[in-house]
Amino acid sequence: MTLFDEESDFLISYYMDLFYKLSDRFVIISELMPQYQPKQISNRWRDYLDPKLCKKSLTNEEKIFIIEQTPNYRKLDWICWKGLSSCLENKSGRRHSYNKIKNYWNANQRRQQKNLKKRTVHFLLNEENREKQHIKKKKVTYKNGGIPIASLLN
Repeated sequence: MTLFDEESDFLISYYMDLFYKLSDRFVIISELMPQYQPKQISNRWRDYLDPKLCKKSLTNEEKIFIIEQTPNYRKLDWICWKGLSSCLENKSGRRHSYNKIKNYWNANQRRQQKNLKKRTVHFLLNEENREKQHIKKKKVTYKNGGIPIASLLN
């Protein structure tokens, strides 16, 4: 079950039309809809209900922009998604929710980490195979009753 239903979405949109110029609009709306906190209403509006939001997927240019620009919006251990979103909107002319941008960034980071692990494992396996092949290619000389010296080293 979702937190918001169609009626709640309609009321939030209606109240936003009435109070959009007020700085405390989400507090006022939460007083009119006491089952929701101001932060819940704010997130619902910014991530789903705002009619200015672009519902389409990110373009390749927007994805590249996010990857290139995110380090510029990093503050110690967090990223200023609002600033990045605003900059992206200025560049592309399309407004995407902070959530969509953050989801793309995090998915891309997970994908890069997974690929890095695969490449590392592949490299290590290749190194191990090369070492085994090198040992097999060594010429084995027999001493002490025909026991291979290579087997004595293990």
